Amino acid sequence: MAHKLVDSFLKDVLQENRTMITEREALKAFAETPVIKEILQEWAYKQAEKRVEVEVEKQQALALQEALLDVLAIRFGKENGKVRRMVLALDNPKKLKAMHRRALKAKSLAPIVAQLQKARARS
Repeated sequence: MAHKLVDSFLKDVLQENRTMITEREALKAFAETPVIKEILQEWAYKQAEKRVEVEVEKQQALALQEALLDVLAIRFGKENGKVRRMVLALDNPKKLKAMHRRALKAKSLAPIVAQLQKARARS
């Protein structure tokens, strides 16, 4: 549908301007029409929204990773490099939040490590 619209517009512009007009100039004129400008602006806005959502999720994951590492260090002592790497490899905010809750309730580090290994294997 959009392809036909572009072709139709180009045909009209080329016929209307009996002068030598390049296809590039015609496409530029097409892109500057109000309807197309609005479509392009809406598309650009949606792309920006997606980038913001991705960045927010990354920041949430970083905050949750740090919170989980803090809980593990406070509850179970000195930070373990292997455990740290497993936590940092987990980047899903929902999984990190669930893991954080488990860490608050766990009686030892072993079940947390087992859960981290399972989460790592699923990824």
